[in-house]
Amino acid sequence: MDVLSKKENKLSFLPNFLMRGENRKLFVDWCSGLVAGFVSVTTCAPLDLARTRHMLLATTNSYGKVSYQGFLQTAKTIVKSEGIKGLYRGYNVTAVSIPLFHSLYFTIFYRMKRFLDTKKWIAEDQHLLTNIVASISTGFICDTLTCPLWVIRTRIQTQYLHIGQQQKYKGLVSGLRTMYREEGLRSFYKGLFASYVGLSHAAILYPLYEHIKEKMKAWKGKELSNIDVFTASFISKFVAMVITYPHVVIRARQQDQKNTFK
Repeated sequence: MDVLSKKENKLSFLPNFLMRGENRKLFVDWCSGLVAGFVSVTTCAPLDLARTRHMLLATTNSYGKVSYQGFLQTAKTIVKSEGIKGLYRGYNVTAVSIPLFHSLYFTIFYRMKRFLDTKKWIAEDQHLLTNIVASISTGFICDTLTCPLWVIRTRIQTQYLHIGQQQKYKGLVSGLRTMYREEGLRSFYKGLFASYVGLSHAAILYPLYEHIKEKMKAWKGKELSNIDVFTASFISKFVAMVITYPHVVIRARQQDQKNTFK
């Protein structure tokens, strides 16, 4: 029995329409993104919360609520004032938004690449350009679809910084209702343009990643090891993140909208 047959047997409990060629691949991509997103959310929730609050420190500190200095001190302050559960504030929304985003991204990305290859708009040997175009296009779609989730996630994570408004947004559905009632539908898309600017991340990441791999391969004179590939990935990701990070700060501050807490 070959590998494909074994996989099909493991997935035999699924409806027939999900087991048909393209549908099966779509389902696998969706589940892979969902699981990967959930694992990353659960593992990195305290880091994500600390980062978001640091980004808003300059705008929320005027309320005199708290002051953070570094991740460890931030974590200690949060635990002391809010308890251990404070490190996972907004986790329920994050556990929906990030896995959903990843599932959509992986699913759409591979089909976007296939679409571009089918239309022959980009030369067959230009794989790097195809990846960049597919990544930016996919990011545009996913950012647009999931923006309301990111807005309410940011507000739940940071509302503790605003005096007297710690419980304004209690959950995903009720939070979105509150936003709609008080600010209208446009509030769901605050910071969306900043997210679009952040799509330049892929335009920096992919070319730099390929360039570093080529240089490393020429220097070593042989195929790259897994460690070499990891190093190239780490360096390219770090550089792209440093260059494009300002859009993350801008987006968070637009989504937080301190004036809505007055």
